[in-house]
Amino acid sequence: MSGLWAKLEDQLIDTHCHVLDYKEPDFIQKLNDSKITTHAVTTTLAEFKRLFPLLENCKHIFPSMGLFPLKAKEEGHNLEEFLDLIPQTKLIGEIGLDYTVPEEERVLQRQILEKIISKCNESGDKTLSLHSRDSAEDVFKIIGADFQGSAIMHWYSGPAELIDSAPKNIYFSVNTAMLKSRKGKEILQSLKPQQVLTETDGPYVKINAQASQPQDIRIVVQSLSQKWQKTIEETLKTIQENYARATNFSGA
Repeated sequence: MSGLWAKLEDQLIDTHCHVLDYKEPDFIQKLNDSKITTHAVTTTLAEFKRLFPLLENCKHIFPSMGLFPLKAKEEGHNLEEFLDLIPQTKLIGEIGLDYTVPEEERVLQRQILEKIISKCNESGDKTLSLHSRDSAEDVFKIIGADFQGSAIMHWYSGPAELIDSAPKNIYFSVNTAMLKSRKGKEILQSLKPQQVLTETDGPYVKINAQASQPQDIRIVVQSLSQKWQKTIEETLKTIQENYARATNFSGA
C-alpha cells in the first residue's frame, strides 16, 4: 500500500487544515511540496492577513478567510472589514455557529453568519467551510436552499436526517476522528458518496497522540473505499469529482 500511496499522494484533498497552528517552521513549504490540495482555514481576520502572504508562492495551498463563531464577541468589530475582503478570496472559513455558549452569544453568532452568507451569496462563487456544533439546524437555515456557491460542513455531528434533505451544493468533510466515534460512524452511514469530501482538521485532530497531517487523508480514503466497495483509485476519483463541483477549480 505504501508504494501505491507514493504514486497517489498528490491526489489527496484536505478541505480543512489550520496550517498556521503546526509547530514545524517549514510545515507550509513541505506541505506545498507534497502537492496535496489543502484549504488553509483561519479563525480571525488577523490570522488570515498573516497567512495570505505566506501562501503567495504556494500552488497547492489555498487561503481561507474565517471568523470562528466562538470568537464572535472579540472579533465582531472586524466584521465590516471581513465583508469588504470577501471578494478577494474564493474560500471562506472557518465560519459557522457553536451553541455551547449562552443565548446572547448565539444571537451575535447568527447575526455575523447571516451577514457573511449574504455577502458570499452576492458573489456566487464562494466555497464555505462551516462549523456547526450543536447548531446544525440553524446553520442549514441560514445557508438556505438557494445559496449561490457551495458549503462544506466541517466535522459534521448534527442530526443525520438533515443530510438527506441537504441541497446538492452542500458537502460533508470527513476526518480520521469521525471514523472512530459513534456519532461519526452514524454520519458516515448517512452520507452518499457524492456528498463526501475529506479533511484533517489538523493539528487539532490527533492520531496516536500526534497532530494529524494532510498525508493522513489516506486513512480516510482507505476507510471510504472499503465502505463504498471501491478501489483506492475509484474512491479518490469520486472525491476529486465532488471537489471539482464544490470549488469549480482544479486546485492544480
